[in-house]
Amino acid sequence: MLELFHFDWMIFDFINHNLCNPLFDAFFPFITNVRNWLIVYAIGFVFLMWKGGVNGRLCAIAALLTIGISDQMNSHLIKNIVSRDRPFVNNAYVRVLGGKPGGKSFPSSHATNNAAQAVVFTMFFFRYRYVWWSIAVLIAFSRIYVGVHYPTDVLAGLTEGTIIGLIVGTSVLKVYEYFKNRKAVES
Repeated sequence: MLELFHFDWMIFDFINHNLCNPLFDAFFPFITNVRNWLIVYAIGFVFLMWKGGVNGRLCAIAALLTIGISDQMNSHLIKNIVSRDRPFVNNAYVRVLGGKPGGKSFPSSHATNNAAQAVVFTMFFFRYRYVWWSIAVLIAFSRIYVGVHYPTDVLAGLTEGTIIGLIVGTSVLKVYEYFKNRKAVES
């Protein structure tokens, strides 16, 4: 187990220190800040509900359910059980860009939530899957770069988010199909 922690630290240190440059120092703190995405999320939700048709509305519903479940499960359950400190808590050597968040580190809620959304959006808008997953992976990577998560926090978050997204997205589709078929039988 110590080897895993050591390997985790080595990768973290490489990303947090060796990859640093002025472009990344501006880019990653910007994309990791959820406030910079709120307007995009709001416009996207309104667009899906208004112009997205059935597929868009189902996607919007699945996205809302997914973010609610993934964020609450991660932030209020798993992080409290695992209780892993963030990299900067016991190490002054860590470069932290954009402020030091509170709470625990494992798994990364940013990675969890964005992977869950990437799965849902991929299920409903498959042809843009590279866009959804590029956003999720960049945001996940940014959490390591800005010094607030270890690589294993991010990998666990991506895994957890993928599972939650699959379960919620599939459930929304199955419920929709059930009611659609039921309505067809009654007609």
